[in-house]
Formats: sequence, structure tokens, C-alpha cells
Amino acid sequence: MSPDPDHYAVLGVRPDADRETIRRAYVAIARSTHPDRVAADPSARAGAARAIREANAAWNVLGDEKRRAEYDRRRRGEPPPRVVGASAAPRTRIVTDWVGAPDERPPTPATGWAWIGLVVFLIGVLAVIVGSAYAASGGSSDGSTDASTVTSSTRPVWTVGDCVMVVASSIGRMAFARPCSEPVSGRIVAVVDSPRPCPSGTPVALPDGRTTLCLDPV
Repeated sequence: MSPDPDHYAVLGVRPDADRETIRRAYVAIARSTHPDRVAADPSARAGAARAIREANAAWNVLGDEKRRAEYDRRRRGEPPPRVVGASAAPRTRIVTDWVGAPDERPPTPATGWAWIGLVVFLIGVLAVIVGSAYAASGGSSDGSTDASTVTSSTRPVWTVGDCVMVVASSIGRMAFARPCSEPVSGRIVAVVDSPRPCPSGTPVALPDGRTTLCLDPV
């Protein structure tokens, strides 16, 4: 890159001259090189044209505060000023050269997200297990079934011919469907609304207070 021309020398002013002094110098050159004041000699006209071009370039730089400051900086050989805010925000350094014990290594961002995902998954599994255990125990802390919690949506649908196992509980006798090939209490021969009597078989009143199973031995 060619060095900048000496604009101060072109206008004939000192480098510390104020803007008004520079403007007057430029106007004087512009007047002296006007075509009406230049001789008809072609060489004189060419010299005047060159002089006004150089004066225009000098005034274009020195007449503007920012351009002049940048031009003066280059003349002094100073590096470009550092732009405030141009530097990027400090980035988080991922440790790849850890020299401590393996169990002391700080987790990388990917490892941290993996742990979070694992914890969420385990919480979900635990919630399913607890919910299943609660439903199986009928919602009571001691594992017994409260008759008030048995609703139409949770009450089993008993079918004649099914085999059941009847066990005693704190709220009465409970019936559980079982394959007839396993030890059972009997086979359902009728299902009646409590307190209607069974047409046949042994009656087993359920804790819901509304259902009685009539069983025959298997």
C-alpha cells in the first residue's frame, strides 16, 4: 500500500493548524487554480488541475474531524485503536486436560445434561412404581382396601364361570380372580346384588357392600 500523501504540505499548513486555517488555505488554492486565472498554456492548465485535485483530496481528509484523526494516526505510525466491546464475551472452557483424581473431574456440559436426563427418568420410574403399589393396596397405608375407595371404575367385573380366591382382610373377605388350574376358593355360579340371597352356591359378600359372589367348589 502506497503511503498517504502529505495533505498538510499540499495545503501549506502546519499539522497542528486548526480547521479554519486549513479551510482558508484550501480556498486560496482553489481560487488560484481556477480556470479563469490560469494561463492558456496547456502545461500550466495541467499543473493547475493537478494542484486542485491534490487540494480537494487534502481538504476532504483534513476538513473532516474523524478522517483527520485517522490520517494523523497513520502519519504517526500508531496501530488502529481498539474498538470497545469488540472482544467476544469469555467462553466457558471445557476441561480436557484434567490431572486430578477420576472422581474429581468436573462434569462437561454434555455429562451434566446426561445426569439430569437420568434423574428425570428415575423419578418417573419411581412414580410409576409407587402409584402401582398404591393402587394394588387399594390406597391404604397398611395395604388393606377401604370400601369407600372402591368405585364403579375400579370394581372388578365378575363373570359366571370364573374362579376366585377369597382371603380375609381387615374390612372383610376379598376375592381375587385366579386361573381354575390353581388353588382357588371356588367357581362363580352367580353374581347378585347384596343383600339378595344366592340361588345356589356359597355366598361371599364383598367389601363394596353391593356385590355378593355365589361360589361352588372346584
